Amino acid sequence: MPNLHNLAGTAAIRLFGLLPIDSKKLFFISYQGKYSDNPRAIYEELQKTHPELHYVWVLEGEHPDLPKNTKVVRARSLAMFYHMATAKIWIDNTRKPVWTRKRKHQFYIQTWHGGLGFKKCEKDCEESLTADYLAMAKHDSSMMDLILSGSAWQTDMYERAFWYNGEIQEYGLPRSDALYQSAEPAIQRVRDFYGLKDENLLLYAPTFRADENTACYNVDFQRLLDTVTERFGGTWKLLVRLHPIIQSKADFIPYSDAILNGSLYPDMNDLIRACSLSLTDYSSWLFDAMELGKPVLLYASDLEEFLKDRGLYFRPDELPLLFAENNDQLMDNIRAFDLEQYQSDAAEFLSTVGNFNDGHAAEKTAERILQELKK
Repeated sequence: MPNLHNLAGTAAIRLFGLLPIDSKKLFFISYQGKYSDNPRAIYEELQKTHPELHYVWVLEGEHPDLPKNTKVVRARSLAMFYHMATAKIWIDNTRKPVWTRKRKHQFYIQTWHGGLGFKKCEKDCEESLTADYLAMAKHDSSMMDLILSGSAWQTDMYERAFWYNGEIQEYGLPRSDALYQSAEPAIQRVRDFYGLKDENLLLYAPTFRADENTACYNVDFQRLLDTVTERFGGTWKLLVRLHPIIQSKADFIPYSDAILNGSLYPDMNDLIRACSLSLTDYSSWLFDAMELGKPVLLYASDLEEFLKDRGLYFRPDELPLLFAENNDQLMDNIRAFDLEQYQSDAAEFLSTVGNFNDGHAAEKTAERILQELKK
């Protein structure tokens, strides 16, 4: 039986496709309805100098008040279909549904939500993806006019695994521009949000598992805090930030005055800059922390299972990071951590993957958009 949502979407797009394209309209969507990531950085850059443009955001739930020149619409609403069909530029960071139809004179910029990657994605893990996702990914790539890359490694991955042979611009990732700005405002925002003073922050932010199993997040949080305090001194708080897919299962986290809910905070970049130590498993945000020279440790109790299910671009022993598969190893790694050696190894690793981030990616992308609008 045909998918009714897909049929309705296709019909709406085709109907509104009879209307003229607005040569000043830009259509933004991030993670199907969040005010975040690369699209947000590009939008905020354009707003600085071009308030005369017509901006549309697809947003769900709570979001900031946006300028009057910005129209907010809900996902799958008639308003969304109308603006998608009549916008000159699309800016997205995930795959668009199979019902999406791009018109001849529209221009689609895919910014993608991953940068330098740890987990395999798209064609590189094709056997672990559903038929529906593969159909969506291939359709989305067929519509793309431009994709942004943050590294030579990422460009190679796009060419190999994205079913795409169009334009790739190596501007860096717009969301990473914030990492090159002063950290003090970000640190203060995080401290104000959680009511902190001079405590050190340890950020634990693992990725999801395909089966949404939470057994792998078996870090001994109190022991972790005790060991970090013993090794580095001072007072420590732990921020636990779960992937959106598993946030609904957060009841296994023993939140307290010392173990804080990092999922409540809206901006991951702020958390990366505010933390003194980072811990993850296979999440690509570790490369953002590494880029800043922030200490990063790896903990994953299911490495072999994860390798069989989805696979990794880098095995843990190929990264300049200490890796633990159980709590005893994790505590030993904290005690053995050498910041100077880590930062030297991290810089060497980033040079081998060809990092393009320089703090100006949003500016370069905005200029490319303006060029396209003038055509």
